[in-house]
Amino acid sequence: MVTWLFSAPPAKWESACRGWAAEAFQRLPGDRRVHAVSRFSDQSARSELDNAGVRTVAADLTDEAALTALPDAPNVLYMVGRKFGTSDDAATTWGLNTYLPGRVAQRYAGARIAAFSSGNVYPPQPVTSGGADENQPPDPVGEYAQSCLGRERVLAYHTRLTGSPLRDLRSNYAIDCVMRD
Repeated sequence: MVTWLFSAPPAKWESACRGWAAEAFQRLPGDRRVHAVSRFSDQSARSELDNAGVRTVAADLTDEAALTALPDAPNVLYMVGRKFGTSDDAATTWGLNTYLPGRVAQRYAGARIAAFSSGNVYPPQPVTSGGADENQPPDPVGEYAQSCLGRERVLAYHTRLTGSPLRDLRSNYAIDCVMRD
């Protein structure tokens, strides 16, 4: 039996991730259970996951009682994070991006954890360079990027204490298009 608990990201990502999660769920072999945990601000996202056989759990992970009540799982795909709004409230960004992952790692001590992170942990690169790679040491610029590296370090600390395997999944994306003459 394969059981996954994955924390769905905020509404901006829900629509993209729900399709991915449903497809991934359908491809799992044998007896499987997948739990998707989110506040589910978009009820259609929750319905789509439910219809795919994913067991959805509406919860605010910052609520200690809600975190404790989550179902056990041997595998955790951690996708919680805050980017938008960082400049207006850096403390909340750090709490969600560094403190909360540590609490989740404690809750799921012993589970295999794969955690989404950001390529923003690397310093800016010239466009012509091809970008940073894993051989370059992190050097985050700004509160968001620093808190992402903080998430990686806090998860590494807690998983080392509990013996949980950990994989960081760093990704980059661009959302702004600039038209030039």
